[in-house]
Amino acid sequence: MASAACLFSLALLVKTAVFVGQSEVTTGKIERIEYRGGRSERWVPVYSYQNSSGVALQREGMVGGRATRWSVGQQVGVRFRPSDPSDATLDSFRDLWSVPLMVCGFSVGLLA
Repeated sequence: MASAACLFSLALLVKTAVFVGQSEVTTGKIERIEYRGGRSERWVPVYSYQNSSGVALQREGMVGGRATRWSVGQQVGVRFRPSDPSDATLDSFRDLWSVPLMVCGFSVGLLA
């Protein structure tokens, strides 16, 4: 089980690295900040951006946080894949790498 978890985490890290290598960065704007209930207080930004063809798209951030992390109207970097412009994420270390690194840490701990 630990070996499978390590392989999964490695695949997730490689997938993220490939996305970073194949994506473009554009400027987006925080449209609103939505509350997501659960065990802890979590706020998720909803942002808009334009792909390289000028088509406007809107996405929701994957990693939540405190509402004060973003502000409505704030300009943010958005990383998207040109072949699939709807495949996008905020261009920050936290949004790109936090989930793969947490999974990797958990799987290495499980292996140990």
